[in-house]
Amino acid sequence: MSETKAKRFAKNVAVAFIAQSVSLVASVLTSLLIPKLLGVEQFSYWQLFIFYSGYVGFFHFGLSDGIYLRYGGQELHEINKPLIGSQYRLMMLWQAALCVLLLPVMLLTTASSERRTVWVCIAAYLLLANTCWFWGYVYQAANRTRIYSLSTIISKAAFILCIAFLIFTRQDHFEIYIILFVASQLVASIYCVVKSRAFIFTGGVAPKAAVHEAWINIRVGINLTISNIASSLILGIGRIFVDMTQAITEFGLLSFAISLTNFFLQFISQISMVMFPALRQVDPTRAKQLFLSIRKNSSFLLCSIMILFIPMRKILGLWLPQYEVSLGYLSWLLPICIFDGKMQLLYATYLKVLRKEKSLLGINLISLGASAALCAVSVFVFKSLNVLVLTMVICVALRSILANVVISKNYEISMDGVTVWECVLSAVFIAANMCFSLWTAGLIYFGVYCIYLIVNCRTIAALVRGIAKYRTKL
Repeated sequence: MSETKAKRFAKNVAVAFIAQSVSLVASVLTSLLIPKLLGVEQFSYWQLFIFYSGYVGFFHFGLSDGIYLRYGGQELHEINKPLIGSQYRLMMLWQAALCVLLLPVMLLTTASSERRTVWVCIAAYLLLANTCWFWGYVYQAANRTRIYSLSTIISKAAFILCIAFLIFTRQDHFEIYIILFVASQLVASIYCVVKSRAFIFTGGVAPKAAVHEAWINIRVGINLTISNIASSLILGIGRIFVDMTQAITEFGLLSFAISLTNFFLQFISQISMVMFPALRQVDPTRAKQLFLSIRKNSSFLLCSIMILFIPMRKILGLWLPQYEVSLGYLSWLLPICIFDGKMQLLYATYLKVLRKEKSLLGINLISLGASAALCAVSVFVFKSLNVLVLTMVICVALRSILANVVISKNYEISMDGVTVWECVLSAVFIAANMCFSLWTAGLIYFGVYCIYLIVNCRTIAALVRGIAKYRTKL
């Protein structure tokens, strides 16, 4: 990697971390202050909107992902601006048509006025969010991820200001929270359009050429789009079953626990966003070496997250005593941070770099199928949300292990013992919290984690030396 590209990578990472810091503040506020203000039922409708709005990305049908994959590694000046701008306008046209066609159906088949409000806001959010994601993927492909990160900063910062206003006025109805959330996304969308005006407002190509190019990108990207949706549904399918069979408050309690695990995964998602275009510009030998290093060393940090469970549960128990059930779910869900973190940071990124989108799709579909079957058994046979939560963790772990196997075979390397340790530590954490008191379970997990560090002390020492050497160069 040249010095210029290294500096750009460092700047991209820095802005990405700032973006995730702002996102983390917004997540803390939405997850810890909004439930305090709204109460369980109103907060559950807020979670319903957040959950289903997470799937609006499917409606670009792979166009954005195709651009991301096909143009990844190119410089911005090399990209055909009129062709990209024409495809954006085409995408907005079909998404507006879908909203006009589908929204009346959703409103007519929904009895609850609260749910109708949710569907209307999701339709508006669909157009705005896909605008940001489309241009975000264009700039990510060109290794200009700072622009996408800045759009994230704008939307999250705007919503933080909105939350401050809502707290000051002590609003206790979920509708105003959703409306202001969508308005914050509107501000970010305007920023993306302004930054991309050279693409949008400098003419276009013939409609036939735009459709042809869009179709090529959709064919390339649809596997990744479906793969991303399937990946999200590995956890989401369980929440859909809960929404179908349980009261809205049960959905909210489970969703709250899942949102807490996302705190730890947000930074990882931003790092993976920066890694993809950078790895596309690295030679295969170096990419393989980086894979081996990250696969082994990232586990030390990810497995340490569960040590934070005791202070987290104590603090949250005092702040939100009505969500004690959610904190019980969290004692089972937290190992997701290990496996989903590894998947986002490493495995999914490398499968994209290697252009193994079909393999990624297959892995996610296998895991989704397992999740759907096991969640159905949990809800309809065992009628236990605890069993459902456990199946979620198992299926997320399955996806991570399968991805590791596929990449290891591609690089002709063996599986390492770290994966075994990740499974052992996760099993110990869940079993200890099932069978013992909070403090006893914490001590048991900490003891096993220390054994893990001792066994891998040479690797840790090499990692520390490498970090020290890097800091000396800086």
